[in-house]
Amino acid sequence: MSYARNIRRRQQREGQPHLMVLGKLLGDFYEFLSKCPQPTDNEVRNNFISSNNKWKQYCNVHKLMNSDHLFVLNVQEAWKRHTQRLPKEQQ
Repeated sequence: MSYARNIRRRQQREGQPHLMVLGKLLGDFYEFLSKCPQPTDNEVRNNFISSNNKWKQYCNVHKLMNSDHLFVLNVQEAWKRHTQRLPKEQQ
């Protein structure tokens, strides 16, 4: 195997636990959003801030540089997909 391939595989193995933590936080947040009855705007805001702070703290503890914005980016992308789909479903 090439040296570059070895490095790429090592980076994937090392990054996987971090992505699992991010996935767990995102999953919990999305589950919170889909509960019945729907949470209020203030509850959503508080949960979002709490989850985002947990991710930032995790990044800080594990010294993950330039990763502390990933929670916000993932929620932002999910919201874009949701709002693009929403008008089609309402017709």
